[in-house]
Amino acid sequence: MSTTGIWQEILSAGQPIKRESHANQGSKGSPGDGKKPRRHQTEDATHNGKECTGAQEKGSSVLAEGPSYFLGIGPLISHCRFLWMGIGSACNYYNKMYGEFMRVWVCGEETLIISKSSSMFHVMKHSHYISRFGSKLGLQFIGMHEKGIIFNNNPALWKAVRPFFTKALSGPGLVRMVTICADSITKHLDRLEEVCNDLGYVDVLTLMRRIMLDTSNILFLGIPLDESAIVVKIQGYFDAWQALLLKPDIFFKISWLCRKYEKSVKDLKDAMEILIEEKRHRISTAEKLEDCIDFATELIFAEKRGELTKENVNQCILEMLIAAPDTMSVSVFFMLFLIAKHPQVEEAMMREIQTVVGERDIRIDDMQKLKVVENFINESMRYQPVVDLVMRKALEDDVIDGYPVKKGTNIILNLGRMHRLEFFPKPNEFTLENFAKNVPYRYFQPFGFGPRACAGKYIAMVMMKVILVTLLRRFHVQTLQVPQALIMDTPIRVPTEDGGTLETMHTGMSAGFWNADTSADRREALSGPGLVRMVTTCADSITKHLDRLEEVRNDLGYVDVLTLMWHNMLNTSNTLFLGIPLDESTLMVKIQGYFDAWQALLLKPDIFKLSRLCRKHEKSVYFQPFGFGPRACAGKYIAMVMMKVILVTLLRRFHVQTLQGRCVEKMQKKNDLSLHPDETSDRLEMIFIPRNSDKCLEC
Repeated sequence: MSTTGIWQEILSAGQPIKRESHANQGSKGSPGDGKKPRRHQTEDATHNGKECTGAQEKGSSVLAEGPSYFLGIGPLISHCRFLWMGIGSACNYYNKMYGEFMRVWVCGEETLIISKSSSMFHVMKHSHYISRFGSKLGLQFIGMHEKGIIFNNNPALWKAVRPFFTKALSGPGLVRMVTICADSITKHLDRLEEVCNDLGYVDVLTLMRRIMLDTSNILFLGIPLDESAIVVKIQGYFDAWQALLLKPDIFFKISWLCRKYEKSVKDLKDAMEILIEEKRHRISTAEKLEDCIDFATELIFAEKRGELTKENVNQCILEMLIAAPDTMSVSVFFMLFLIAKHPQVEEAMMREIQTVVGERDIRIDDMQKLKVVENFINESMRYQPVVDLVMRKALEDDVIDGYPVKKGTNIILNLGRMHRLEFFPKPNEFTLENFAKNVPYRYFQPFGFGPRACAGKYIAMVMMKVILVTLLRRFHVQTLQVPQALIMDTPIRVPTEDGGTLETMHTGMSAGFWNADTSADRREALSGPGLVRMVTTCADSITKHLDRLEEVRNDLGYVDVLTLMWHNMLNTSNTLFLGIPLDESTLMVKIQGYFDAWQALLLKPDIFKLSRLCRKHEKSVYFQPFGFGPRACAGKYIAMVMMKVILVTLLRRFHVQTLQGRCVEKMQKKNDLSLHPDETSDRLEMIFIPRNSDKCLEC
C-alpha cells in the first residue's frame, strides 16, 4: 500500500469493506490489510441502513465499519479527534463519515458510536449495559469513580445507591416539588436585581441555576447556603468534569495541567462537605427526627448502618444538588429563547395555561393536562438537546442488530443525531408538529430508558412545566434589540454555549440576558439609557467645541479637525462614564502617545524587552479596536451613535470642502494597523463653509 493510501485509510473515511463472518473472527492478518476482522460494517448495512437478517439468524454476523487500526495510529488519531472536537462533535463526524453503527477507539479501547434507534433500544433495554465508561483517573479526580450515580461504573455500587435517588425523585417528593419550585421561582423573580449584569439586564442562565439549586436544596438537603457562591463552584466543577472525562492517563501525571481543575473540584467538594456536616449535626440534635427526613438524611442513616461509605454519601448528595442547576437550567434557558423566536408557540402555551391553571397556583394534578407545554418541552429537548449522548460499557458478549459486541466494549449512543434522522416529519425544524401524534419511545429518548434511565426524568419534566407556567404568567419573552432609530439595522451578535453567535432583537431576552422591568436600576453604560443619554451629551459637546474653535487652531490659523474630534469624543466619554473635570489638551497628547505605543509594540518579538528599545513607549497604554464577535469592542454601538450625532450636528452648521485637490484615497498607511492623517505624505486640508454665510473656516 502506498503512503498516500495508508494515510487516506487512517485519516478519512474508507470505502465500506466486507468482513468475514463471526465464525472466522479468530483468523489472523496484519492490521489494516483487510484480513484482520476489525468490526467493519458491510456495504449493504452502511449504505442501506437496514438491519441484517437471514444469514445473521443462522450465525453469520457483520462487523462495524470505522477507521483503520494501522499499527496503532488509528486509535491514537481517533482519541485525539475526541479531545480536539469534543465528544458530541466527534460522534457526529464519525457517524456521518462511516454510518450510524461504527467503531473507533477512545482511551485505547474499542468504542461503538450508534445513532440507530433499534440499536439504541437494545442497549438501553438490557441490564448488561448499565455500566458507564470514561477515564478512570479523570473520574477519580472529580470523585465519580465508583461513587455517586451519574458516572458510577461499578454496577454493584450503582445498584446500592440508585434506590435512594428513585425514592427521593418520585412519590411524595415529586408532589412536594411543585409547591417548592413555584415558591422558589416567585421569590427569585421578586429579587431580579441580584442577577442583573452591568447593563441592567437579568442573566437568565444564572437566574435559572439559582432557582434549580434553591429547589434542590430545600427538597434534598435542607441546609441554608450561599446560592451565588455555590452556583459558580458548580460551573467550575462541571467544566472540570467535561474536560477530564476522556483525558489520557499521562495528562494527570503533569501537575500544572491539572491544577486549574483540581481547584474547581476542591472548591465545590469543600463547600458541600461543610453543608453535609451541618446536616449530620442537625440530625444528631433533632428532637423530632421526622422533621428532617429527606434524601440526605436517608443516605446518612445508610452510612451509619455501614451500607455506604462517607465519601460515597457526600458524592451522592453533591450530584443530587448539581444535576438540576447545570443540565436543566441550560435546557430551560434554551426553551425561553425558542419561545422568544416563535411567538405563535408562546400564544398556544398561554391559551392552555389560562384554560388549565387560570389565576390560581399551579398544582400537581395540572401536569397531565398541560399537553401543549409538554409537547413544547419535548420538541425543545429534541431540537436543542443539552445532553445528547449516553455512554455505556458492555458487561458481556452480545450481538446488536447483527453486529458482534465483545465484553468490555465502550458504547456511545448518539441520541441527538438519532432524533434528527428517524420518525419526525420535520426533523431539522423547530415545530410542535413533530409531536402532534404520539411518538414511540424508541424514537425519542431525552432521558434514556431501561434500568439505567435518568432517575430524575419525571421530576425534571414536572419542574420544567412549573417553571415555564409560573414565568410565562408574569412575563412576555422577547429577544433583545437595539432601538432602530439609533442603530441602522445593526444586529446584536451574542455568543452561545456552543461557541457560535446568535443575532437577536429587543426588549426581553437575549442569550444570557432578559429584560424584566429593571430599567430603573440599569447602569449608564454602552447601551440602554446610557446610549440614549449619549445623544444629547454628544450634541451639546460638539456644539460647545464648535463655538470655541480658536482653541484648536494651529500656527497657520487653520482649525485642526482631528484634534477637534478628539476633544469632542473625550468630553462626551468623560461626561457619560467618569464625570470628573480634566485637561482635554494634555490628555489628548497622552492618548496619541498611547496609540503610537500600541501600534509599535503589538507584534514586537520578546527581545524587544531590552530597556533601551522600549523606553520610548513605556509610558503609553493599550487600546482595543472595534472587532467583531464575542470579543468585539463593547462600545461599538455607542461609537456608531456618537459618530452620527457628530456628523449631523456639524453638517447642519458647515459645508465641507477639501483644499488643493487632497483626497482620502491618496493617503498611504505608515503601517498595517490603522490609517492616521499625521502619518501621510500629504497633509489633508479642508474648508468648513458655514451654512447661510459666505465666511469660510480653513481647517
